[in-house]
Amino acid sequence: MEINEIGLKINYECLQDIMDEIFNFEDQYGRDGGGAMGGLASKYWMEFLPKFAVKKDLLKALDRYFNMWDLGERGVDYLEKIGEFFEYERASWCFYYLFMTLEYLEDPSFIPSVMKYFPDEWYMEGMWSQPMVGVITARWPDYVPWLMRSLHLLPSKC
Repeated sequence: MEINEIGLKINYECLQDIMDEIFNFEDQYGRDGGGAMGGLASKYWMEFLPKFAVKKDLLKALDRYFNMWDLGERGVDYLEKIGEFFEYERASWCFYYLFMTLEYLEDPSFIPSVMKYFPDEWYMEGMWSQPMVGVITARWPDYVPWLMRSLHLLPSKC
């Protein structure tokens, strides 16, 4: 199965174009076995998302779609069904893709901003330092300047 058979856009002008397509995607599982949350469409969107990985835009979109998802889960709003899925379910798909796109940001200053999406008992040092240590040690010379600029982002325990 090819992209044009699924009906995906050939080109995107901005991050919101991709989010609109994900939000309005008709089939969560799809004929290709993946739908909005996997398969051919997922791979296709993940090819384009890094091109629009701008901190300000990603954080704003994360907030928007998380709030939609949260309000829907609590039964407050975004309960309209579009096709077979509720608005808040579709918002969760967008949140997922936005969150996956964070890895393409070169500046780690986004980390404190996204900690609000995790339970309080998950602390920043444990969540982010372990995976990042692997990345940094694998490419140490490239990351020394980044690491030195980023140390101030970790909260002190004093």
